[in-house]
Amino acid sequence: MRLTLILAWRNLMRNRRRSLLTILAVLFPVLLLDLMWGLKGAFVRNMFDNTTLLETGHLQVHEAGYKDLQNTLPLIQDVRPILEALGQDPQVRYFTVRLELPALAAHGNRSQGVLVQGIEPDKARQISLMDEWVSAGRPLQADDHNAAIAGAALLAKLGAQVQDPLILLTSHPQIGTGVLLPAVVGQIEPPSRDLSRMIVQVPLADAQNLVKNPNAATSVVILLQGIGGPWDQAVIDAAAARLQTALGNQYVVEPWQALSPETASLFNIVGPIYLVFSLIFFLLGGLVVLNTLYLSVLERTRELGVILALGSSRRRVLGWVESESVMLAGIGSLVGSLLGVGLVWWGGFGFQLPGAYQEIMSAINMTSVLYLRITLEEAVLSGSLMFFIALLAAAYPGWKAARLEPIEAMRFVG
Repeated sequence: MRLTLILAWRNLMRNRRRSLLTILAVLFPVLLLDLMWGLKGAFVRNMFDNTTLLETGHLQVHEAGYKDLQNTLPLIQDVRPILEALGQDPQVRYFTVRLELPALAAHGNRSQGVLVQGIEPDKARQISLMDEWVSAGRPLQADDHNAAIAGAALLAKLGAQVQDPLILLTSHPQIGTGVLLPAVVGQIEPPSRDLSRMIVQVPLADAQNLVKNPNAATSVVILLQGIGGPWDQAVIDAAAARLQTALGNQYVVEPWQALSPETASLFNIVGPIYLVFSLIFFLLGGLVVLNTLYLSVLERTRELGVILALGSSRRRVLGWVESESVMLAGIGSLVGSLLGVGLVWWGGFGFQLPGAYQEIMSAINMTSVLYLRITLEEAVLSGSLMFFIALLAAAYPGWKAARLEPIEAMRFVG
């Protein structure tokens, strides 16, 4: 075995340029796939953060049976027991109360159906991107009263501007109608046009005045400690179960994927799609290995014929060629994995996309700062799969070499 490895290594060194090209053919697919896995992790984290920060949080608490009402959320009449339970859970990082009511927004002789969100400005700022989208005026402040921020599309439809008054006529099956007359203090321009024309945010106290209950809410939005992405789902589920036990059956605690199933479904198909692309890279690399080793066998046909004529077994010749492929595939896979994981580790600290890409990311409601991430399983898969594909590609040249007839091989003219 030792002699076979020595002969295989010497043969590789006889044509160093070709050996180097073969190693690079194995290395680059592994390196590129590691970077693809890293980008996949970055985009998944980006979408996860946008979903949880903008819409769902990691968890939400609602009144039990809240899905029975089609158009409105049932009121939590007293949110204080929920807040007390959250304050006692060490895993809870932030939480904020929301009170959402369907409403008719009017200004002058124009009107538009909207969703009024009563928020706690200081707390909501910790788990919301809304302040980043303020394009005119200012965000809501903790001491605001009879104030609102609204989307640019809604204000344009109503013919209103910052500092203009709005009429908000709300309706809820549990409390009837209410009227709020806020002044617009800020205009937002979110990436989603639907959000821009549908959302009006007011201070929570003003929304609670609409329902004549200072402790009312429709949901409590929660962010947990130590959550980096959907790969920490087990931690989120454990926290949901723990809070559900603490709150009892009067409330329902739901994780983000139950509130945004479309995003959760998208995450389930991203991995297989990337794997299909990786197989294409690997097959191309395998073809290069096949071509290189096959040419090597052709060039050494007479040499191999002499070796067989001198009594060497066909098994040893096969082992010789296979040993060459093991060395080439092993070096290429190992170096490719080290470089790929190293680059992903460096990208894990975050990097800003160039200007043109920032606009694209903004258009699809994603931030332009990416944090690459690759799991141990993905890194091992990249290196080991390319290694075995390269060995598979070497099987035919090895078989061809072992099948040579010594007399014919020695007469071969390459």
